[in-house]
Amino acid sequence: MMYAHRWSYEHFVAPIPDGLTIDHLCKNPGCVNPAHLEPVTLVENIQRAHPLRTHCHRGHDLADAYVRKNGQRMCQKCRTVRYWEKKNASKGKQ
Repeated sequence: MMYAHRWSYEHFVAPIPDGLTIDHLCKNPGCVNPAHLEPVTLVENIQRAHPLRTHCHRGHDLADAYVRKNGQRMCQKCRTVRYWEKKNASKGKQ
């Protein structure tokens, strides 16, 4: 079994290199137009789908964001606040 957009790219353009996935440049997942498809790494595909934000949902600047192994950025200030909240909550349970 092969997804239609992958078949379209391979049939009309070229084989998809190993380790790459197909990005829909038009952002329409049902599109099979080979001109709208591009092979990219999974990380790049995810980053394109979720463009980099400049601020977290609490308004903190993400310029010094913590980057997880999967490439996801986390607000360093929110991460610190969560750490201290957990630490203080565990002290109250003792």
